[in-house]
Amino acid sequence: MCALLILIVALVFGTRVANASGIDAQFISEVHQRHQECQYSERVTTRRPADGGFYCRGRVPGWRTDHTHEWRDYRQQANQLRAYLYAVSVAAQRASLVARWSGVADCESGGNWAINTGNGYYGGLQFSLGTWAAYGGSGRPDLQPAWYQATIADRVRTQSGLHHWPVCGSRY
Repeated sequence: MCALLILIVALVFGTRVANASGIDAQFISEVHQRHQECQYSERVTTRRPADGGFYCRGRVPGWRTDHTHEWRDYRQQANQLRAYLYAVSVAAQRASLVARWSGVADCESGGNWAINTGNGYYGGLQFSLGTWAAYGGSGRPDLQPAWYQATIADRVRTQSGLHHWPVCGSRY
């Protein structure tokens, strides 16, 4: 829950959440420090400060304010945020890959990524088992999720081209 709070604060009040190498720890530390300052603050600020930073709305009666934030808590929150951002990034990449290959899948199998018609070709992109195994696929294509089939198809495309889909490859 704390990681989600930090993410929301970061997205609303800042632009430096993550970079190519991962999480911006300095920014998370600043947000965490400002959060701590606001927890113990008596002031109520209703406007966003000129520097665009985090602002306090004051204490909420009944909230516990006698605890301290420790470094291990910060590290745990940062790790949770890092894991969440990584999961979001991976999900977006997989969705993009499936979207890129869905035109071929619509042509090859009517968009049914789990199809097995018994013709020797499997899955949404109609892989032969030989091609599937040669490019690193495990199991049968029709039993794998769409993103995994699209990943193998991308390997096929980058290493040998779209000729494996002579009719439908133009829809990539």
